Amino acid sequence: MLLRAADNPLLDLVTVPVFRVLGSRFSRDTAPEDFWTCVDDDHRAILAAVEQRDSMTAMALMRRHLDHLGDVYKQMDLLKRPG
Repeated sequence: MLLRAADNPLLDLVTVPVFRVLGSRFSRDTAPEDFWTCVDDDHRAILAAVEQRDSMTAMALMRRHLDHLGDVYKQMDLLKRPG
């Protein structure tokens, strides 16, 4: 829904391979307990900013969201490594 609201074909094109890699590399089951709730909350806040055409807020929220995702995926990756 968020990608659709952005109405940006380039964004769609770029995200498909990213989602494929994330889906194949990280199991949804290995995410921290509150991870998906946080992702959903972030997406809702970003979508609200997009719907209000508040690009600065949407950009700030998206940056914060991506930083959080990066941190969590790094932690998950460390947990997967042997030894």
